[in-house]
Amino acid sequence: MELGQQDTLQLAKQVNEYQRKLQDTTRKMMAIVSELSMSQVGAEKYIESQLVRSDEFLNVDVIIILHLILKPGGDNEAAAEHIRQ
Repeated sequence: MELGQQDTLQLAKQVNEYQRKLQDTTRKMMAIVSELSMSQVGAEKYIESQLVRSDEFLNVDVIIILHLILKPGGDNEAAAEHIRQ
């Protein structure tokens, strides 16, 4: 085999090796992106559930406050002033 052909063969082998490494790295990156997407969905669901819980607690607080303000026979004005503070 001549020197030019050996150089060409060596270059072709190097290019093939670089392409293989690039494809391998691309597959790994795609897997990581997929994992990150799943984690993001999980985080969004968790945040949403926490917001729903916060709303539920807020609704309970509002009901308690309204109960205190509108309590029959109670000092409604004093209770309302206490809540305003």
